[in-house]
Amino acid sequence: MDISDVLDMQGYSIYFRNLYRSTHLITQYLEYQCTGVKAITSGGMGESSNMPGSDVDIMEVVNGFKVIEQNTSKAHSTGTTEFQKWIPLYICRRCCKAGYCRLEVTKIYYQEAVYCCNSPSGKYSICEIILDITKKQNDRYFISSKLFQDKVIPEEYVFPNDDVYELRRNGPAVTCENLDRVKSLELKHWPPEAIAWKSRERQNNWPSNELLSFLERNVSCYVVPVGCKSSKRSDLEWRISFVEIERYLIWNMNDTQFKCFILLKMLKKEYMKCEISTYHIKNVAFWSCEDLPERSWRKDLLFICVKNGLLKLRQYVEKGFLPHYVVPDNNLFFSKNIIKPEEKKYTLNIIDEINNDLEDKLSRLLLTTDLTEIHYSVSMVREYWRRCTLVLLYVRLTNSQSLCDNMGKKFGQDGEDILPCIRLALTKLELRKCSGTVNEIDDFIRKMKKESVIDYLTVALTCGMVYFVNNRYSDVRNALTEKLKDGSYKCYIKDEGDFSYMSLMSGDIIPFKTNSCKQVKDIRTDRQNLVMDFVVNYHELEYVPFPLKLQLTLCGPGRFIACNPLVLSCYMLYISEYNLDLAEEMEKTRAVFENVLSKVPHPNIHYIHLNMLGHSLYVTGDSKSAFKYFVLSLRTFQSYKNGGVYHIACMINDILQNKCPSVES
Repeated sequence: MDISDVLDMQGYSIYFRNLYRSTHLITQYLEYQCTGVKAITSGGMGESSNMPGSDVDIMEVVNGFKVIEQNTSKAHSTGTTEFQKWIPLYICRRCCKAGYCRLEVTKIYYQEAVYCCNSPSGKYSICEIILDITKKQNDRYFISSKLFQDKVIPEEYVFPNDDVYELRRNGPAVTCENLDRVKSLELKHWPPEAIAWKSRERQNNWPSNELLSFLERNVSCYVVPVGCKSSKRSDLEWRISFVEIERYLIWNMNDTQFKCFILLKMLKKEYMKCEISTYHIKNVAFWSCEDLPERSWRKDLLFICVKNGLLKLRQYVEKGFLPHYVVPDNNLFFSKNIIKPEEKKYTLNIIDEINNDLEDKLSRLLLTTDLTEIHYSVSMVREYWRRCTLVLLYVRLTNSQSLCDNMGKKFGQDGEDILPCIRLALTKLELRKCSGTVNEIDDFIRKMKKESVIDYLTVALTCGMVYFVNNRYSDVRNALTEKLKDGSYKCYIKDEGDFSYMSLMSGDIIPFKTNSCKQVKDIRTDRQNLVMDFVVNYHELEYVPFPLKLQLTLCGPGRFIACNPLVLSCYMLYISEYNLDLAEEMEKTRAVFENVLSKVPHPNIHYIHLNMLGHSLYVTGDSKSAFKYFVLSLRTFQSYKNGGVYHIACMINDILQNKCPSVES
């Protein structure tokens, strides 16, 4: 098996690249349609080049502004105190390094913002923002990138520690766990830098003229709030971003070009402990694709392509100049220690060492065992899970059925495949309007059950939760036991994509390995043999059980919890069986509950699972055991944002007041 085939098995084939691409375009479209926010997933996750442990990079476009070139005729205020739907900001490149600019607000717009803020109506919030983020320089008004960041992410909400749910400032990005989110402004038209890049002479047909024309018609450029580090007025500068163009370029690499890029990224991650970044590698890959003729990018020449990429990187390091692919005058090594003699020598030695032993190093990177055809179906299932999760999170602010009508037209079969998940998300939105009458609840349940194709447990759990919060405990058992009673092993995907087989009767787990799969009689990976971590988000507080409601409230808006589906089932079943006086069934459910927690200690949310078991025991009268699990939860995740703190407080309060616990306490 050669290098290219191994990469195929690891999910870097053309087929899966297209699958990942469709996922991002679908979810980007849905988020914009449902929230009015344009958000672009970039980096490894967005480009289909992600690796284990990679961060998720999202660039979110802030509405209300449009960036325009200075030579565009400037719109004049009408003097009516009515602002347009968006405020024009004009690009100024004077005294800025290549790839950077300043954003100017015309004096007349600034004065109108002052007038609007002083008007008695008090409704011009965008005017207040303009005044808060603008600095005056030589009788001109510029948007400060630093003030923009502080306004969008106020300093008091940014914490310096590494608490799992805390926000941290990281350059222009805000980091939360492994998610980096950057705010940006969209350019109304392509800037001269992008037009020059499109029209520059190329010896080879990459990117193709067809792709370049498509990009100019359909893809935008942006500015992000970060200035050049060496600039005296970096707080007024913005970096011009071509992140969406770059994503399309990687999507349109041929198989060998893409795999060369992947291998260079792997080598960088494993062996280049220096100032070479993944973004440097990406630009080297772009220049390689443009400079080498198409005949050089063949499967049998992949090893040589990687070697050429390393040599190209070496040349850039030696010169101390790596040109940005779209703006060649922008040196990506500028302000890096890599241009200093000692650091340069160190980096060159690392590259030489890799190149001299390249074959052996690639073999170690790609060393793998038990690769079989089942990896393909596993990757498909993982991607299906990811699509479903993203859809259920994004479709939250609309009930428009036109979404479903457009999906097939816009995304073909990919759109059709995800329709049940979209319809389920839209149906879940209707629950907010439900007053709790029996007829209304039953009507929603009927709608949900129509979408049971989504997977084996998601719909059943949704129905169970609706029954549970309305105290219909017999219906909870009917909704869940129908799915759980067969006890078969199901394909189980955790929220970070880990794959295993889980028994729905006992909670036993068999890790996914080729040799261990033989222990499982049914190794189907279709939807009806699939269970996924059950996602609930902050907008679903109305019908989630108390421990999840408490945890989501502590996490705050925008957060979600991906709960083990069997843990959630056991929680609702145990309390339902208690209220139905089914003592024998309670013991069986508790055994499964405790077993699944011992077999699936989920690293990120295990403390939530422990709190759910603790709360179920507390409300059913076993305070001693409940306290034990709450304490274990706090040992697992020591934070004021762990609901276990409040569960214990509620226990103490109930004891002091001689009060019986309830499901909602």
